[in-house]
Amino acid sequence: MKFGLIKYGIIQLFVCFILISCIGLKAADYSIEARTIDEVLIGNTESENDHTFIGLNSRTGFHNSGNWRSAAGDDGGFFQYNLNTNGQNNLSLWVRYWGNDSGNRNFSIFIDENYFVSENIGNRWNEPSFYSIEYPIPENMIKNKKSINVKFQSIENNTAGGIYGLRIIENKNKIKQQKETKMESLIEIVNVYRQNIPEMSFIGKKGTNWGLWWQNGWFDLLEKYIDDDFKEKYEDWGAYLGMSRFNENGDFIDYYVGMFLPNNINVPDGFEKIELPNSSFGVCWVYGKSDFVHGKTNFVRKRLLEDGYKIVLDKNDFILSIERDTCPRFTTPDEKGNVIVDVLHFIE
Repeated sequence: MKFGLIKYGIIQLFVCFILISCIGLKAADYSIEARTIDEVLIGNTESENDHTFIGLNSRTGFHNSGNWRSAAGDDGGFFQYNLNTNGQNNLSLWVRYWGNDSGNRNFSIFIDENYFVSENIGNRWNEPSFYSIEYPIPENMIKNKKSINVKFQSIENNTAGGIYGLRIIENKNKIKQQKETKMESLIEIVNVYRQNIPEMSFIGKKGTNWGLWWQNGWFDLLEKYIDDDFKEKYEDWGAYLGMSRFNENGDFIDYYVGMFLPNNINVPDGFEKIELPNSSFGVCWVYGKSDFVHGKTNFVRKRLLEDGYKIVLDKNDFILSIERDTCPRFTTPDEKGNVIVDVLHFIE
């Protein structure tokens, strides 16, 4: 078993995001206008050229009163812009998406060629309205800079975007923001513990979205491989998983959806197998509204380190970040309408 210790500074960076559903565009954008430092008018040739647009396998179009841009190709695609920061540090990247986009839309966002955050918007909202996400930018990515390069990079056989708006904006005061929007739910870590796991395998598909799993019955197929022996050895059997892998430097590698299953099964056609050794997870239960409990790995990482756990690489020299949707704590909301998602890291 090969575990390499990772220092605090190079563990994968995740950013929490604030999700705003924009049914009425004018009303939703009112406060955004006042906070905007710089803006790219997507699909507008003059504005995109002013922001040094570069793209590969990228295209633009018009839909539902808005211009969009995306990038896709067998080997991936990208598009990027330079945006001004005015030398400020307390900023966020603001991106607008169409809530009814479907298909494989896994992509990563980079700032000055450094990994910033990964996204998957295919079948995410399933609503015919615009959604805007604010991604707080870490100070070390913008400190002493008058501008930054923002790149949207698709994963193989996926589409980056489309995006309908792109801005650099000033951050709101966090406490004020929580009071002003009903959608910013209370998120807290309610349980932290070590979980020893048996030898087992992650069986799943790379670069797939969750909607396809429900449509094709892939979870039902994998559940047939869970036997009584596995149930005895691993108490959270049957949970559905989203797993991101990163290298030692925190660069995003790939994303999988799947389940933990016994090691001795024959892998079904079209699925991949990643064997996991007898080892330990550091587990945090993230509690809140279902729309907001995902993507909180940054908080989990900090909490694990604060509690004295040491996050390590897996045997393939990857950093694994796994979100585990466990029944009933994720599937059945409590009296406040909140759920719990488990977030896992390998620990020493």
